[in-house]
Amino acid sequence: MPSSTSPNAKQASAEGDARPALQPIPTNPSPLSQAVRHVHSVLLPALFYLSFNDLVLDPVSSMTKTLPAVTAIQATYALVCVPVAGSQSTKATKKLRPGEKKTGAEGTGSNVVIVGALA
Repeated sequence: MPSSTSPNAKQASAEGDARPALQPIPTNPSPLSQAVRHVHSVLLPALFYLSFNDLVLDPVSSMTKTLPAVTAIQATYALVCVPVAGSQSTKATKKLRPGEKKTGAEGTGSNVVIVGALA
């Protein structure tokens, strides 16, 4: 009985398995970060809900007026909730062998102030 999948499909699925799976970026576990995450989810839609009539009547003017508020909300979320690029929380931890110790060089991460200024 012939197989229902073609050789090309098997090859494509084998190539697809070789790619690393994309993982979501975890937010910082601090209480401030969790609070900002929830406030962000409410504040941004509320801003557009409250300015909806103006957005329909004059979209360019309304979006120009709300741009500073949206920028401030998004920048606050990015600085407080998203971990610094290259920090330990975003890297996969290396499993240590029995008897192996952690080295101090692995714990160094990027400076939050520098990354925030560049963003």
